[in-house]
Amino acid sequence: MVNIQGKNNRTGKFDPVAWHKNLITPERYRGRSSILGRAIDEEAISDRARVVYSSAFRRLQQKTQVFTLSKDAAVRTRLTHSLEVASIGRWVAQKVVDGALAGLDPDYRAALVLLVETGCLAHDIGNPPFGHFGEAAIQVWFRNNWETTAGKKLAKSQKLKLLVEDFLYFDGNPQGTRILTRLQGLTKKDRNLYGMDLTFSQVLTALKYPRGPKDIPSKWKKAGFFESERPRIDAAWDALEFEVQQRFPLAYLVEAADDISYCMSDMEDGIDQRIFTVNDFFKELEAWIDKKNPKKPDLSDLRKTVQERSNDARKDPAEDFMRFKAVFARTMIEEAARAYGDGSSEDILDGSRHGLLDGTDADDLLETLKDVAKKFLYVEERVQRPFLAGLRIVHGILDQYGELLKLKRDRFAKLRKAWQSSDREEVYKEELQTLMPLLDRLPAHYLDVYDSTAGEKASQKKWGEDAWEWFCRAHLFVDYLSGMTDDFAYRSYQVISGVKLE
Repeated sequence: MVNIQGKNNRTGKFDPVAWHKNLITPERYRGRSSILGRAIDEEAISDRARVVYSSAFRRLQQKTQVFTLSKDAAVRTRLTHSLEVASIGRWVAQKVVDGALAGLDPDYRAALVLLVETGCLAHDIGNPPFGHFGEAAIQVWFRNNWETTAGKKLAKSQKLKLLVEDFLYFDGNPQGTRILTRLQGLTKKDRNLYGMDLTFSQVLTALKYPRGPKDIPSKWKKAGFFESERPRIDAAWDALEFEVQQRFPLAYLVEAADDISYCMSDMEDGIDQRIFTVNDFFKELEAWIDKKNPKKPDLSDLRKTVQERSNDARKDPAEDFMRFKAVFARTMIEEAARAYGDGSSEDILDGSRHGLLDGTDADDLLETLKDVAKKFLYVEERVQRPFLAGLRIVHGILDQYGELLKLKRDRFAKLRKAWQSSDREEVYKEELQTLMPLLDRLPAHYLDVYDSTAGEKASQKKWGEDAWEWFCRAHLFVDYLSGMTDDFAYRSYQVISGVKLE
């Protein structure tokens, strides 16, 4: 027998194969699959399908990677980026199971690869319109407006001050967890109780940061789940006998795949859009090589590729970049698989390692590429200008829905009742009719989630009925906003601000 720490109960030695087998479970929030006898790799295939066939995943095709609302079909969106990350992640995971974990049963080897691939596909599923600018815009709006919208009395609640951190530190990562475990599901009951009802192994593989907004940051710079989803993450940790805030080992592979992918894809898009040149790119890499110890063999193929390019008078820029890109991908994938090994490193076992490639030459190169992007790409006006418009759009939408947040719980309940019954008489009596069109724009299944969550008796008791309901209402509006594509957010802003009629 092997315990969850990976030690054989008889010999006391670490057994990486048995440990990884324990990490991969068919258990879901509502128990095991309804299909009896389904193999573990089929469970992982089912998880992948639940993500890929979701509307939240499809909407990534019109969400920003770097260039907002670009008409160039070759420029990456969040969807194409996620597909590339999944390709890298699958490759890394395959190397792990073909190497150090070759002793795993074939179905568990396939399941591990699928878990990582699906985690990569879902890693950006919670991103709001306009990417990181959208995240920052939501944070700033709540920082400036939450006390006013909550009202003087409720704003003094210490419990609400804890809950509101979901919005003060809003991020696409916890919103993604919310989508996977609550907002998307086959039926109304599924959404209320299970979300997509992924296996616990899949939920934790997709959890990049294993803490909530109100938890002490320690080594995790961001939250990976909201307070509203804490019970669902706790259930996954409990099922796999993990400690609270313990990172799941396979999440390291997902994070590494994302870093490897976006560092190079952002470079390629920047070059294709003529923001900087291939020569600029290689000049920065030559500086990186110059500062490294030439006697160290790490990343030797990459160094050789850059040095050969420097010495080659012909210098076909496009060909040089594509050659480097191919060598870069292969080398970094090998480095990531080597860094993970059999997962027996103590800081992987206990989930305390910050990043898989920390302290390696590979990590140093990734940081160099990130610096190149900061120097040439992210400061470019063509990148910045649409994001400034995005800031105005996000704030404009929240300003309108902020009027609904200002309502007392009983008055919002009257609006909700009128929406459900189509009887607007009470709304007119209360002079709420001008707010009804805003409620009408919200998706019905988001309103169902609001009803279910706001009505949770245990949460009402823990946080107070008024604080908990306001918190759930705020999530309702942020769910709607976060689900918007860039172009839909733009059009919605025009409509609700009266600039344009649909």
